[in-house]
Amino acid sequence: MENINTVFVDGPLTQQAEELALHCAKQSGSEQPEESTLVKKLHALDPETPADELVALLMPELSALSATPAKEYEAAYNQLFFIVKSAAPATIAKSLSALMNEITTGAAEVPVALRLKVLSNLFNLLPAQSPLRADIFLAVVRLAARSDLSQAVVPQLAKLDLWAKEWQLTPAQVTQLYLEISRSLSADQLSPDALTFLVKALRSSQDDPTYTTGSLKAEAARAVGATLQNPDLYNFDQLASLTPIRDLKGEPIYELLSIFLQDALPRLQEYLAANAAAVAEYQLDPEVLLSKMRHLSLAALAGRHIGRQLAYADIASVLAVPEDEVELWVIDAIRVGLVQAKMDQMSRTILVNRTTYRSFGQEEWAAIQSQLTTWDQSLTETLQVIGNAKLLAQQQAPRPSASVNTATSTTSATPAAGAQTTAS
Repeated sequence: MENINTVFVDGPLTQQAEELALHCAKQSGSEQPEESTLVKKLHALDPETPADELVALLMPELSALSATPAKEYEAAYNQLFFIVKSAAPATIAKSLSALMNEITTGAAEVPVALRLKVLSNLFNLLPAQSPLRADIFLAVVRLAARSDLSQAVVPQLAKLDLWAKEWQLTPAQVTQLYLEISRSLSADQLSPDALTFLVKALRSSQDDPTYTTGSLKAEAARAVGATLQNPDLYNFDQLASLTPIRDLKGEPIYELLSIFLQDALPRLQEYLAANAAAVAEYQLDPEVLLSKMRHLSLAALAGRHIGRQLAYADIASVLAVPEDEVELWVIDAIRVGLVQAKMDQMSRTILVNRTTYRSFGQEEWAAIQSQLTTWDQSLTETLQVIGNAKLLAQQQAPRPSASVNTATSTTSATPAAGAQTTAS
């Protein structure tokens, strides 16, 4: 979808409308299409007839227009779009719903890819700032998703934030747009793109003055469940900061999110044992949850050993796994980006270079302060050692001999004496 607004149509609007009516009559099976009531009526109109009146006459013919063979389908609709675009804004807005409905649900013989192309033409025909573009884009996404062609619109999703600003949508409209996109892209399970737009919707709702507490509770719970279930997502802190997510306090799904934010493996195991119904309701896989918690527990343990060796045995104890499996868990934590470390199989330790905190609070600041204090003490001691070494080197350096200085003085004085004798 590019911002191109060109449709090549020749002739005045009344002529275009008459040609389109003739085409529709043919598609309806009329033996004498030139004699159809609509064709005659349009032929008798004044050439300066307003576009609004032409649109009103043509819109009832949409079903016949949709019967157009595929090779003529795009051209026929472009001709209608040209007439509609020339009408008043109110007429365009009123016609849009019927147009989109007919294109997306009309004759089944028309390939979906061609329907998407025609909707794209309609999108590009409107001004870049027109909020009506949002409705057309939604129709494109719904049709693509319904036909298993979602990947065809994924490249356009990256532009949606910018488009929403161009269309000057209110926060409430942005929220609804993102929710609709998310619903269209998802089936039983939220796809990564669907989850992205669901979270965008929850974030946008925070700017909506009409937002009411709990109004997005179901959507918030679904976002939490999908994030926890995704084996590659660990950014729970930002999710938990959203207002609709905080509205879930007291719900089992919020308790589970809190466990991932601040608790460890034993607490999660207790929750899973006591909340089997909630886990099933949100379609969560306990094994996925346990794996993610082990990754987070490993990252938390590594965070307390940055720059130091961490024994396999200590890792195995925290993760509640056999020591022989530690390397696999370390590799997996490195893969998901939670830890940077080097493994030493000989000493059965890892050297931690970096770790990612799941949340950043007082405990994490205290850990950083402790680490900085350690580094400060280490640097102070290093500088002291360097200073002592310099002082010792200066003390042990050989000093110049006194006899050498005297000889030098005598030698330099002799020519002066000789010079005085010669002069006398």
